[in-house]
Amino acid sequence: MNFYNKNKEQDDSSIIAYNPLIYYQNNQKLLPISHATNSNMILCNEGGYFSKWSSDRYGFNNDDAVWNSKKKK
Repeated sequence: MNFYNKNKEQDDSSIIAYNPLIYYQNNQKLLPISHATNSNMILCNEGGYFSKWSSDRYGFNNDDAVWNSKKKK
């Protein structure tokens, strides 16, 4: 929690990312397909460091600018 608290002080949009499997194991009826939008996601500490990424406007691990680009026909 120390790592999380330090990140939260620096950026209020920092949150802990949970694996959607948690919802399945708790017999929830709905499973999320994305995370919180426009947030700095903090993942678990595997390998001696916390992995972080920024979610886009839909909660996915994409560059948000992708949604502004025109699709090719």
